Amino acid sequence: MDEKLRLRYLEIYEDFSKKSIPEELKYISSQIRPDLIKNGNNSFSKNYIVSGFNLNIIVDYKYGDKMPYYSNIDIYKILSELDKSVDVKINIVDLEININYLMSVISHEIRHIYDLYTTSSDIEINEFLKVRTINKYLDTKFRSFINLVYLSLEHELISNYNMLYEQFRWINITDKNKLYDIFKTTFTYTGYELLKNFDSDNFIKNFNITEMMNFTNDFILDIKDDFEQIIDITDLLSYYKKWEIFFKNKSEEYLSYIDNMLDEVISDIVTNKVYERLCGYISYNEDIGTNRTFNVFNRLLETKNISNTNH
Repeated sequence: MDEKLRLRYLEIYEDFSKKSIPEELKYISSQIRPDLIKNGNNSFSKNYIVSGFNLNIIVDYKYGDKMPYYSNIDIYKILSELDKSVDVKINIVDLEININYLMSVISHEIRHIYDLYTTSSDIEINEFLKVRTINKYLDTKFRSFINLVYLSLEHELISNYNMLYEQFRWINITDKNKLYDIFKTTFTYTGYELLKNFDSDNFIKNFNITEMMNFTNDFILDIKDDFEQIIDITDLLSYYKKWEIFFKNKSEEYLSYIDNMLDEVISDIVTNKVYERLCGYISYNEDIGTNRTFNVFNRLLETKNISNTNH
């Protein structure tokens, strides 16, 4: 990638410093997992106040849903009410709960909450708020591209990456090759493959050029990615080629982290690392200071027209 373009992408899209799963989130998961196991294949609701977080974990069966495990959190509500509890809702279609996958979904959402509570950057907050723009275009014929933009959001890449720990930690496999084979069956890996395989030229060929130019110009204005408006086919090809490069780079970046994640999992299995007690951690409400995040969000609200955003 051209260095100027790389630095521009870095400025716009990437400012989350910690990619690996924080120890605090491992601890939170260790408090939730036993309760879910004890509850069995039943709906579940319990409040947890751990490590500075106040979480309502809600697991419910929703037969007929399209996805076996579906969850979302209300980003706007969290940013507006950082001193209140956060609902983490998971709907399940499967008759039998896969506890490792269920915990990975929960850890995905908790990682989002962690990032929302600890961010102090306008860029990071903006990254979350882009979901609103992305949702606006999900029902268009350009959905496949929009899904890739969503998958390439930094906080989404991090949360999908963090899901792997809960999927692998408790299956008692310490052979890295076997774990990597399992990794290749995961949703996380599928996302990396989709990003890596995006072909901008073939994508453009599937659509009417005029219609696509109109969509692209609207999207550029809404997403605020600082690209110039599209005026001809050359601009169009160039625009999507930049996204193709960006998607591939993001896929390669996160694939390069997998060895570290597998090493971490293997180490925790071998040492039988558990979290019966959490010593020495300071509550995030005291340590990081949620007022900083709240103030950043309010400042952005003053300059943008932002409505409720689910994620």
